[in-house]
Amino acid sequence: MPDRTPPGRSLGARQAAVLSAIVREYIRSGEPIGSKHLVGRYKLDVSSATVRNDMSLLEELGYLAQPHTSAGRVPTDLGYRWFVDAVAGPTKLAEGQQRELDEALAEPADLEVKLGRASEILTRFTRYASAVMMPRLQMSRLRHLDLALLGPRMVVAVLIGDGGMVEKRMIELDADVSEREVEHVAHEVNRTLGGSELDEARRQLATLARRANQRDRALYTAVSDAMADMIAADRRVVVGGAANLAADASLGSQREALRRVYEAMDRQTELLRLLEEAIRPVSVHIGSEVPVEDLHTISIVAAPYAMTGEGAGTVGVIGPTRMDYLRTMTIVAAVARTLEASLRELGR
Repeated sequence: MPDRTPPGRSLGARQAAVLSAIVREYIRSGEPIGSKHLVGRYKLDVSSATVRNDMSLLEELGYLAQPHTSAGRVPTDLGYRWFVDAVAGPTKLAEGQQRELDEALAEPADLEVKLGRASEILTRFTRYASAVMMPRLQMSRLRHLDLALLGPRMVVAVLIGDGGMVEKRMIELDADVSEREVEHVAHEVNRTLGGSELDEARRQLATLARRANQRDRALYTAVSDAMADMIAADRRVVVGGAANLAADASLGSQREALRRVYEAMDRQTELLRLLEEAIRPVSVHIGSEVPVEDLHTISIVAAPYAMTGEGAGTVGVIGPTRMDYLRTMTIVAAVARTLEASLRELGR
């Protein structure tokens, strides 16, 4: 991540130790941190007066804020950012949690069930709201296409991609078709295009259409249009544990902001934008760094997972800026890594 130290001034070792201690202690207690408490708890080998001077400097640099004149200091978004960049980072998940994660994602299930399980685990392990972004369909391969006749001019197309990804569309035709014709087209698509990348499969449908008789040609064209619509469809986000945000005492009086967070989670568009930006091993957006004004009271920790060697989707959590970043980053990175391994097994 880029260095976000304010221009012209870097932190000395003691200021860095003081800032790290304040962030850790505030995450733990939620109360403004004073110099005497800091010296006593962290056994800093300096006087309280020296620590107060360091805290004043850190406040001038924008890393700390003082809620009230007589109160101690609390980290700002910049203070949290320094902590994440300089101190925090994903570590190894506790053995018991890793075993629980492995067992939950190893059980046979289709893609949506596995993503739902990943969302549940993120919520349970972190106690924050979770967000799991579905893979982009265009990066998948065609495993199977089902076509079923619902009426003389109505066909349902069910596309199955890598890892059990499923999309369904209704196809309305201009002329009657028989069940035998529908079965024939489905058979030819699977025989000829099975295993192809979806974009390529859609393009090859045009070749099949040109070679087909006039009645089949219309169905091939309609299937191609339906597949294009599936590929272009908006990505979905599985959201869980929103009640955990409501129960988080650190959001305190910010209930109106919390309501807007819920609305953003429902709309999903803002979440998609942030989740798509996740990079390995884990990305963190803190408060004012979130490019949506309604979401400046929260932080988002996210990590990508892949299915076929390319970035496919993202897992993440949404919580208050007073988040246990080290623990959360470790959990999110572990869930992404384990989910990716599970989906590769599913695609074999």
